[in-house]
Amino acid sequence: KLLAGATPPYELVELYDDPPLLHHNQYRDHLREIELDGAGNLYVLNANALNESDMLWRYQPDGRIDCVDLGRRDGGAYVPAPIAMHVSKATGKLYLASALLDTVDPESSTIYGFSTQGDIALETSVAIPGLQHVTSMTEDAQSGTLWVAGFSVSDLSPYPNPTRPAFYYARLAKISLAGNKVELLHLFDPASHDLSLPLSVLWTGVGE
Repeated sequence: KLLAGATPPYELVELYDDPPLLHHNQYRDHLREIELDGAGNLYVLNANALNESDMLWRYQPDGRIDCVDLGRRDGGAYVPAPIAMHVSKATGKLYLASALLDTVDPESSTIYGFSTQGDIALETSVAIPGLQHVTSMTEDAQSGTLWVAGFSVSDLSPYPNPTRPAFYYARLAKISLAGNKVELLHLFDPASHDLSLPLSVLWTGVGE
């Protein structure tokens, strides 16, 4: 909570923390992202490959806490190494991607949509052909369009030479949430700009 004119200019209102279950050595201090929805629910994402530590928490305003195990293949919501969390104002869903390369379809990535009404549950998924790695998501809430930033890798050498042209190529995917229609834009163009590894994307609400 920010406090204008105060020293320090903030106040720590509450620190959320849940101890692991008895005899369970989860790594719960590898927090990756945080989101807040319109109802005041706080979503916190934890990512660690050990001891089923890929986790999603929802802290509700009334004090209730929900936890989703994202690291179990048999858990019904398998999203290993979760990244790029986004809560949609248009659909009310929470969207996640996996930071791991898809070994079944290494030229694509998948966006997973979770319902947030009631229990958090995996409800839908959308594949993005031509985008290997997702880094960030945002949306145009008025049109219900999800924008996904990321990159693909080509001709990766065991010893990349930083003095040579980039071996990763920027991509931007436009997803119509109404029909899961995907349009992929190639952003890599060294003749006009140096955007080759986009890490974050934000929709300002202003368009032409």
